[in-house]
Amino acid sequence: MKRFYFGLLCLVVLWGLSGCKGVIVSTVVNKDGSFDRTLSFNAGNEEKPNTLERYFVLPKGAGWKTERSSKPDYVTIDGKRHLQGYVSQYTATRKFGEGESVEGDFAVKASDLTWKPPIVVNCVTVQRLSPTRIEYREVLEWQGPRTDLEVYRKRLIRDDEMFACIQKQLPPNLLTPTNTPPFREALFREMWRTVSGALIAGQEITDEKSKTMWVSLCSGMVERLLGTSFRSEITLEHRKKIARKSAEDFSRLEANYWANMDGIKYASSELNEFMVIMPGPIWETNGIRLKQGEWRANKQYSGKEQKDGRGGKMSSNDFVSRCVAKWYFVPALCLLEPIELRAVCEVKP
Repeated sequence: MKRFYFGLLCLVVLWGLSGCKGVIVSTVVNKDGSFDRTLSFNAGNEEKPNTLERYFVLPKGAGWKTERSSKPDYVTIDGKRHLQGYVSQYTATRKFGEGESVEGDFAVKASDLTWKPPIVVNCVTVQRLSPTRIEYREVLEWQGPRTDLEVYRKRLIRDDEMFACIQKQLPPNLLTPTNTPPFREALFREMWRTVSGALIAGQEITDEKSKTMWVSLCSGMVERLLGTSFRSEITLEHRKKIARKSAEDFSRLEANYWANMDGIKYASSELNEFMVIMPGPIWETNGIRLKQGEWRANKQYSGKEQKDGRGGKMSSNDFVSRCVAKWYFVPALCLLEPIELRAVCEVKP
């Protein structure tokens, strides 16, 4: 079993891809504040062709250019071809002007067919923060029932286990019937934000690095929480020691919770990928900075010299590592509160 918490990300990826359903969303932001959206909806191993409407609300109508395909997928066994299922794809593209926003071009339907409206809907804005700063912001919000919240809380967030680790390190009698409930609720929310932030940023790393990173993230989170709740009762030095020891204890616990998610009713498990291409070097983001050589989604840039948004030029490799960010998203991550994808770049005024 995976011993270190961030090993869960690999299971998230496998879990999402095992259903062969998901969306790849690409946003190209232009220097004038306009932007282009391309969404590729995919489903494989389906019993029937053209089943995408079962899982997503597909963007269409005025302004959208769409393309649909559905092909049989065969597997050869002992020299004979057998129909494995159907692979369907729907691609939608659209240009948006400066100051325009988008709502609902990414909309996921519930796993439970009795719930008809989408459970997750997005909102996209691109705005100029200053003469030299442009911001891309995409908010993904849960709009369905929150029946699955406790399942994910116990098996993914695991704040009960973290609370037990913290409780062992706290001074005697510090927790009381009065201050314990608000502290536990605050811990739950902070744990959710920490886990969601890490997962959307795609922490695909080895176990030893996972342990180190998880301890660091949890330690900082617990230290801030203790400072908010017990600033006068615990010194800063003591808070740091408690936070570090609690995080180390928690990282040693087994974390194979993605393997059995019985009880999930509405929240789908598909993994989706979001990418933004900014008109200049990214100054701030909560996403993944691509490394040189990772460019694959927009081959038209490969091998070409790019303008950096400030009047200069750079190679395609530099363009990728400086101007592109991406995120991974599983719908359940916004069960508690909206997930924000954000990138700010620098451009020449």
